[in-house]
Amino acid sequence: MKYLLLLGLFALSGCRVSQSYPFLGATVGGTAGSLGGPLGGGAGAAAGWSVGKGAQLYSENKELVETVEAISKGDIGDIASGIVKREIAANVDRFDEALNFLYLCLLGVVAWNLIPLLYTHYVHRKAKENGKTIDI
Repeated sequence: MKYLLLLGLFALSGCRVSQSYPFLGATVGGTAGSLGGPLGGGAGAAAGWSVGKGAQLYSENKELVETVEAISKGDIGDIASGIVKREIAANVDRFDEALNFLYLCLLGVVAWNLIPLLYTHYVHRKAKENGKTIDI
């Protein structure tokens, strides 16, 4: 149950990996600080959050520097294509998972319709071979 709660909190932390840095820092810091008691746990969580927030700002500032340089050069097309490429690269796995799920659903629908059809054909053929009739 603890892991499910932790996974839910992690999923709510955001879409970018850098948005989860403060959460992870606070978790690791609080865990390490809890060895010193409740006060140590709180201090460790605060320190971990601040380190995680710093890492988040650093990674977001790298992207911001690239964007500002492109704007100053007037390369709006490069900015847009860069954003589209990053978003597509980030979501390729999700698209593949969704497509695999749709294939699985299609297989289920085919099986749902085909298995009763084949079974009915088999039962009627056996009844015909034995000289019996099946009233519907």
